[in-house]
Amino acid sequence: MGQIDNSNVTDLGVTRFAAIARPLFLCASLLSCSLLAGCHTRGEPRIRVGHYPTATWRMVFVDLNDLGPHSYAPDALERNGIAYTRLAGHIDTTHVRSTADWTKYLAEMIYQHLVEGQPYFTFKSNTESSIYHVHLTYPTNWSRLPRRQRELKSWTMAVDLGGYIIFQAATWHEILTWFGHRFLSPFPEFPSAFSWEDTYSNALGIYLAQRVLHAGTAAYDRRFTSALRAELIKLDVQSQLRAREAAASVRGLWYSGQIPGFVKVRRRNFDIGLDDGLVSPVLLPADSLPKDTPPAYPVPRLHAPEEQGLTMKLEIEPREWIKGKILRIVSTPDQVRVTRILPALHFPQLMDHIRHSALKRGMILYD
Repeated sequence: MGQIDNSNVTDLGVTRFAAIARPLFLCASLLSCSLLAGCHTRGEPRIRVGHYPTATWRMVFVDLNDLGPHSYAPDALERNGIAYTRLAGHIDTTHVRSTADWTKYLAEMIYQHLVEGQPYFTFKSNTESSIYHVHLTYPTNWSRLPRRQRELKSWTMAVDLGGYIIFQAATWHEILTWFGHRFLSPFPEFPSAFSWEDTYSNALGIYLAQRVLHAGTAAYDRRFTSALRAELIKLDVQSQLRAREAAASVRGLWYSGQIPGFVKVRRRNFDIGLDDGLVSPVLLPADSLPKDTPPAYPVPRLHAPEEQGLTMKLEIEPREWIKGKILRIVSTPDQVRVTRILPALHFPQLMDHIRHSALKRGMILYD
């Protein structure tokens, strides 16, 4: 989780709280490690610890020299935190790497299902209880194709499907945390829900993963390390010190507070590409220059499956304790109560509800 930085902690009460909270963070870290090891034996991506883009206690900022090599498996050389780029603002490398690895994991799973012509499978992430139901409808001649031909056609489709589903899953995770879901943390995770760098970081991770995976999975870690480094350079990544200074510059405007879980984050990014199919970054006021066009990343699409005549239906079955309040929002009195979320249908409704809620809370929106 990085070293503790108390340089911004000046209040005695905060210092005392830090001393009390340290064991809680250590316990959470140890629990993460134990789950991480267990999850990876099943081939799932490991759990990584995320950060707020705020100059507050326990938050880690990184630059190009800090990141180390990407590693799908647990590896002490990989380091994550909040990077800062001149063209795209803050980026959470934990989100980038996690969505990338989940795209790889799901693409490999889907590939096997496609080759075998299986019409249905489920999966779940290692940070929430929701179950994802994936229904596949194949072109009429799929079962008659030679196996080798199915294999050749399936990988590109699997990469597109994996990226698409993981973007929906990452968005669902933000929705869950908005409504009160927490995982491992002793503190509320609401401050991190749709924080200004999250969705953009998710889109970036999937974009890079798909670019790497379309060429296959060989040397995935090495090639993703290179791809991430090149993209951050393209976005004009800044130093670790500048990353922290940039976060500190919007204290009092975009956020307030010091302790994780109790930081009040006013600036939120609700852009999930519903209007134009792109996810744009949130720039800090000092970087919002007219001559700079912020680079947007595309929401994953199903180009290859559509070309091959394959269709997919994704359903999310919430099992978290907060599922009731979410399902009530997308249910209407004149219909049977909704029990599963259909992202294409229900995400716009949920995002509209979240926006209105955010405005009532006095938040600054970007969407």
